Amino acid sequence: MINCERGVLFDPGIGALTDHFVENAYMVEDALANIKSFHAKKAKYQFYYQQLVKSFEKNIAFYNACLMWAFYIANNFKEQPKEILNNLFYGRKIEKEEFLYDVDLLINYFELFDKNSKYYFNKKFEINENYKKIAQAYRKFLELNDNFTKAKTTNDLKLPEEIIDFSKDVGDKVFELLNETIDEKNILKALEFNIIK
Repeated sequence: MINCERGVLFDPGIGALTDHFVENAYMVEDALANIKSFHAKKAKYQFYYQQLVKSFEKNIAFYNACLMWAFYIANNFKEQPKEILNNLFYGRKIEKEEFLYDVDLLINYFELFDKNSKYYFNKKFEINENYKKIAQAYRKFLELNDNFTKAKTTNDLKLPEEIIDFSKDVGDKVFELLNETIDEKNILKALEFNIIK
């Protein structure tokens, strides 16, 4: 159970549940670049495809969980702000391109997945349309908050306008689902809640 008595954790335990999509994507790109034959390349892409899509979905779920956590702590502690604990970014100078790199690459992969699916499988890449909205809202969230370099308390957090409106019931539901996600060590569970309008 997430404890918010002394303050709120920057990461209540969701970061450990995701994959590093960027590393996985580069691994696949490198593997494909070294193959000349189309048939061999197609077989290799098919081999990596499900793994890459799963990693992609885990990252989308991570973004959704981050937005859910920010939504909960920014709204739930609006009247009595809490300190954000263990924010390793606070007070640091981080270039915008650096902190947006991973999410930008993932957003570009929506197009690349579709292109590769048409090329290797002769079909359109099918994915939940909400995933792109989550990724774009998360990108905006990072930008609005300068990658959390100034986020000392919950009142310092800025939420993108794409996030749903807060109510006590919705906040409780979000908190409960985040706890379940962390307890079950299943980041994909975070996708059960639509934090985007």
